[in-house]
Amino acid sequence: MLIIYITALHLAGKNDNQDIITLLLNQPGIELKEGTFKNCTKLTRFTFPSFATAIKDYTFYGCKSLVQISLPSFVTSINDYAFYGCSSLTQISLPYSLTSIGKYAFYGCSSLEEITLPVSVVYIGNYAFYGCSLQKQQKLIAP
Repeated sequence: MLIIYITALHLAGKNDNQDIITLLLNQPGIELKEGTFKNCTKLTRFTFPSFATAIKDYTFYGCKSLVQISLPSFVTSINDYAFYGCSSLTQISLPYSLTSIGKYAFYGCSSLEEITLPVSVVYIGNYAFYGCSLQKQQKLIAP
């Protein structure tokens, strides 16, 4: 049954159907797997369910229309390639529980202009912010 929900989440993401995504995320036992929304090019926004503690590898890889993302306060890691190629993502608020950002996590997020890194972050992988506007503008801010 879980595989059906994950497939349905991916299809809903492909069509940016926010109502279906919300409905599916409220099902018991659902979790976001690696690559759940990979290449869902029409997905524009996403609010993580409160139970999420990690953003898995490739979760939003290639979601070039993703503009807005809301992370829950308990997320401790953003894994490898999580937001790779999300070229429309302009801002993301990182929770104070975050300790690691994987390699290539925000690679190619060319619209990302500002990010606040919590002091709790102890690991940032290679090329995590490569190709982001914030690299060019030096807007990397630590609280």
